[in-house]
Amino acid sequence: MKRSSPLWRVMGDAAQAQEAAALDRVCELLPEDGIARAWANVTFTDASGRLNEVDVLLITSGGMYIVELKGWHGEIHGNQQDWVHAGRVQRNPRRLANLKAKRLASVLKDVARRNRIDDRIVPFVGEAIVLHGQGSTVRLDEYGAEQVFALDGFQVQGLGAGHNFSDLVSQPAFRDPIDIPRANNIDQLMNRAGLMPRAKQRMIGQYALDSSETLDEGVGWQDFLVTHPQAKTKRRIRLFPYPKGASKESRGETDRRATREFRLTDGIRHPGIIGPADLLTTDEGPALVFNYDAHELSLTDYLAQNGDSLTFADRESLTQDLAELVRFAHGQRLTHRALSPSSVRVHSSDAGGREVRIRDWDLGKRPGEGTTTETLISRGVTDVAAAVSQDAFCYLAPETLRNASDSSSPQALDVYGVGALAFLILTGRPPAVNHAALEALLNSEAAGFDPRAVLPEISDAYADVILRATAFSELHRIIDMGALLDDLSNARSAPALTPADTDIDPLEAAPGDIVGERFEIVKRRGSGSTGIALEVDDYTLDREGVILKLAKDDASAARLHAEAATLDRLDHPRIVKRVDGPLTVGTRQAIVMTDAGAETVADRIRLEGRATLEQLERYGDDLFSAMAHIEERGIFHRDIKPSNLAVKPDPGTRKPHLQLFDFSLSDEPVANIKSGSKPYLDPYLGSRERPQYDSAAERFAIAATLFELASADALWWEEGDRPARPTDPPVIELSQFESSIAEAMVDFFRTALHPSAAARHPSLEAMRKAWAHALSTAEIGDGDFAANDQKAEQAELSTLLRESGLSARALSALSRSGATTVGELLGVPPMAINQIRGLGEQVRREISSRIREWRARLSQTTTVSETSNVPGRRPVEKFISPLTQKHGETDEQWRARIRKQSLLRQPIDDVSTWIAELGHVATVSELATKLLREYGSTLGDGPRQDAARGIIDALIKFDLRAQSPRFLTQRMRDTGEAVIAFTPDSGEGLSFDSAETHIEALVRHAHKVDSLLSETEIIPALALREAFVTQAQESLSLPDARIAQIAIGLSNAGRISSMGEAYRSDLDASRAVEVALRGAATRELAMVTIEQRVRSRFPNVTVIPSRPQLDDAVRAALPHLEWRAEQSKYVLREINDTSSTYTASSTSMAETGSDPAFATKLSASLRDHSALVFATSVRHRSLRQAADVLAASTGVRVIDLADFTLNALKSTADQNGVSWDAVLRADSEGEGTQNRRNLLQLARMAVSPRWQELMATAEPLLLINTAVLARLGLTDLVAHLCDLATPRAAARWILLPKPQSGRAPDLDGIPMPFGADGWTNLPLELPLLPAPSAPARKAAAQ
Repeated sequence: MKRSSPLWRVMGDAAQAQEAAALDRVCELLPEDGIARAWANVTFTDASGRLNEVDVLLITSGGMYIVELKGWHGEIHGNQQDWVHAGRVQRNPRRLANLKAKRLASVLKDVARRNRIDDRIVPFVGEAIVLHGQGSTVRLDEYGAEQVFALDGFQVQGLGAGHNFSDLVSQPAFRDPIDIPRANNIDQLMNRAGLMPRAKQRMIGQYALDSSETLDEGVGWQDFLVTHPQAKTKRRIRLFPYPKGASKESRGETDRRATREFRLTDGIRHPGIIGPADLLTTDEGPALVFNYDAHELSLTDYLAQNGDSLTFADRESLTQDLAELVRFAHGQRLTHRALSPSSVRVHSSDAGGREVRIRDWDLGKRPGEGTTTETLISRGVTDVAAAVSQDAFCYLAPETLRNASDSSSPQALDVYGVGALAFLILTGRPPAVNHAALEALLNSEAAGFDPRAVLPEISDAYADVILRATAFSELHRIIDMGALLDDLSNARSAPALTPADTDIDPLEAAPGDIVGERFEIVKRRGSGSTGIALEVDDYTLDREGVILKLAKDDASAARLHAEAATLDRLDHPRIVKRVDGPLTVGTRQAIVMTDAGAETVADRIRLEGRATLEQLERYGDDLFSAMAHIEERGIFHRDIKPSNLAVKPDPGTRKPHLQLFDFSLSDEPVANIKSGSKPYLDPYLGSRERPQYDSAAERFAIAATLFELASADALWWEEGDRPARPTDPPVIELSQFESSIAEAMVDFFRTALHPSAAARHPSLEAMRKAWAHALSTAEIGDGDFAANDQKAEQAELSTLLRESGLSARALSALSRSGATTVGELLGVPPMAINQIRGLGEQVRREISSRIREWRARLSQTTTVSETSNVPGRRPVEKFISPLTQKHGETDEQWRARIRKQSLLRQPIDDVSTWIAELGHVATVSELATKLLREYGSTLGDGPRQDAARGIIDALIKFDLRAQSPRFLTQRMRDTGEAVIAFTPDSGEGLSFDSAETHIEALVRHAHKVDSLLSETEIIPALALREAFVTQAQESLSLPDARIAQIAIGLSNAGRISSMGEAYRSDLDASRAVEVALRGAATRELAMVTIEQRVRSRFPNVTVIPSRPQLDDAVRAALPHLEWRAEQSKYVLREINDTSSTYTASSTSMAETGSDPAFATKLSASLRDHSALVFATSVRHRSLRQAADVLAASTGVRVIDLADFTLNALKSTADQNGVSWDAVLRADSEGEGTQNRRNLLQLARMAVSPRWQELMATAEPLLLINTAVLARLGLTDLVAHLCDLATPRAAARWILLPKPQSGRAPDLDGIPMPFGADGWTNLPLELPLLPAPSAPARKAAAQ
């Protein structure tokens, strides 16, 4: 095509000369056939308001494409997810191009419908990445190279045949061809679609975009890289574009979303909380400006790039850092509600340090604020799930997915998110492989996410923590982040035999480590913006349970020195004391202090709600007493707040009292009136009368803290968390306080928090007396009683609440609901309960639990699942009668009646959405289960399943006779199961031909599953994929995991395991136990733990064998365990040196490093010169790292057989005049070629004599990378080494990588010739031996 052709439209200038040259070449390659046409350098606006810049919009006879030009030079390599170019990892550009293609198709269909044109004229819009970097080399795998083309004439190497741009242009139609009339019609739609020239320099506010390509995209936002116009530093700017044609209300919600993130994070100073620096108002929509960090990765990318090098201890530390950061946010009354691998970021420094951060707070929430405009911001969006991508769904709590998150506390949503992310971090796998797997889990009997399902070697302690943190029922979930951190700490690996001074950063040290040759870490207490607090035993001062506060950086170290100087001037029982320091610990500055207490007032408020009258009196006295001492010494604390007040039992009375800590701001200049924490920092400072920090500001912080104690709400104003005008007072109302003291509290706080300092209490002593007077007005009742289970069990609908067994705190809270009896309480909506002021987490759970119990026992009908409030949805059994075909009613009459009554309109729309979410193909069982979950039912298990399947069958029948059917279905003859493909005319699903192709392939795969299961009980996921590939006749658009799910679901005998395996529906329970326990790193097993492991791996196996049959299954998997009746569980069996080797030819052994059996086995091998084979998971550490750990603890020498063999080959090739290039070419050839046979002969000639010399070495050896011998036909050397009859000069150990499929380890697909001893799982941490006594630890440290 000539550049002068009217069908070649260049709408904007090329950014660079090389892009202009590439466009010219694109034009030259287009045919002059009247069909081909293109728009270059064009921008279109999609329905969400996003501006989408495109290099070329292309139409050919074969289809329509979004073409992205990439002029990258040098080498490009990668896969379907990520590409690497110039040393930087970048997202595969095809992903964004695919999104743009879908958006363009949607725009064109909207244009067609608005103009009353048949939208079927719009073709499928594909994407193409065209590389034109002169002389570049491409090394993408087969999936990464899909839809990637080289521009002809630019010498791009490596893509192979069929991957030139000219091949794309000449491609036949993928779906329906485009002729000249259709091309002209599409042309008209394009003219009406509002295409614009691509701006040469796009601006957002005063910021010029560095590139039109986004850094990242999400639902409702786009991130761009920009340069600050004055400072010339890089910034990340997040644009929230207004949807196209948005109403005033819609634009207002977009504005609030951006404002919410700005306001929620404003004033929170912590490097881990990523908040915006500025909020911009632009014509396109609001925008937030952030600092840009080029060394920051999403958690997904960080794990992908560093997963092989992360040890399990690294993963533990990463999990802990995340949990501590979320706990800090909760301490600031900030919750996220949508934690996911994309919102969690990891910064890696050049020095090897790591910092966890959290961003995307626009969906966050501040609990418990009022009903003003600010509430629209602080309370967050209602439908969180609609504002995140589907990739994040498995990290959202089930109540969030049901759009019922208002019935839970926002803290509980974050506990779930951290638990799900801990699953990902510790196992290297997401909790659910895709949306279908997530739905299956949520609708199963599973209690939560169990990491043992994918990582058998994880400890039961860790598994239990994650299982409880991700409990699908919020009432059974770990109550808050503090409890989760405690549980994670308790689950961490035991310390080594002799604690040694660690050379790692003390900030990264774990419980059991000794830092500074002095402090043994007992527990991490918390992390703040400037440092962390560790509970330690101090061997130098011989003191246990003191606090070591470590500075994070130099600025924090300076504050630490100032804090130590301040503490030296104070001496009061309600103030923490300095013990030692400042001192250097490792590379960090630190001070040692007394322990103020593990729980803060902020924790108490969050868990219990507002304080009791007795607590208000006691805690108030404590606070006033401490502050009087501080004032007497002439010191300002500057940061008084609930999270800096610890609660600890008094040594004498054992009653809880307060201790004030964290004096890190005490030396701040009084001129700095911004230093402190909202809303405790006096917002009325800065006037002419009060230009600097003063004693009135200190008393304001005291009053704000007491306000939160008395109301359980943070201070707020009509316009938010600060006054809009200097005279605006905070909101103080009677309803915020306990009724018996409400009037006195209002009077006290209106004085203590008055905008004018002159109108407040004139002194600390006057304020203390006013507080005591306010409390003296209380009318003390007799309601101080605890929860009573017996009364609750006997309660009836007419029972008064005060007689129902509820605690005094619960009764106090419910007094504001208007309910007086149990029956009235059951009618109160859950959201109304959740919004009661002053309701602590423990009290809320007590009320919710009682309501659930009473509703189940006292309701007239038993509700098996909740019903939906969505119009058109109702319990599935209510569809049965209307959908039943009446006697004498024909199919056409039945369909006409159903259509007239609109019975299936909502179900058909819902099923269409669900199938699209599942990849456009699903089974009837999957859809029926989803239908039950969303619509609910009051029937029992069997009938409700039948009713749901009946609805799906009815809508298939109804759709079959439609003018334009949405679905294509095929039913399996043997089982009655069916597969459904989504084939709407809109093109949003599969084409009819593609749907037929998918269904035929999936049915073939289902038969293959049955065929394989007739030969074996369990098919590993990898073997399953290989079987599908072998019989594949076409390429499917579904991921491998989804193909396996559907094929197994359609099969007659198959069920799918958590590891992606196919197993028989009648799998023997003993076999299930053996496989599920194989690889478990445990020293003891209770019956319930065995059941959990089996059920998490094989969901359909619901019963395990009883003893003694169970003993055989456990022994086959874990020969080091035996049943102990007195303990009612399996524990380590007693062994001696002469019986330390177990025969396990077809099973693995799973000792932990702390087991005597494992240690004895190693010792016996070293003594007896035996051969052992170990397997290690490379998800947590590399093979070499595992070998180094084992060698360091046993003294064996590591031999890398890859280096050993390579050196032998090179030497022998040189001696025989064989060029090394010839060797490499022979290695790349297939089996059976002459060159390959010559290579195997050369290898045997080279390796055999050197192998004999190596085996004669009189020192124990650990061999790694053994697969190289199998590749070169030398497996017999390995077999001879492992043979029991082979004499050895010393112990010989082989370390193999453990396949993720759970199969026995092999030599890169070649079976490993195990000896009689089989193979042994290498523990995650070595050595894991019993901890020494305290005197021994002290001696070791000294």
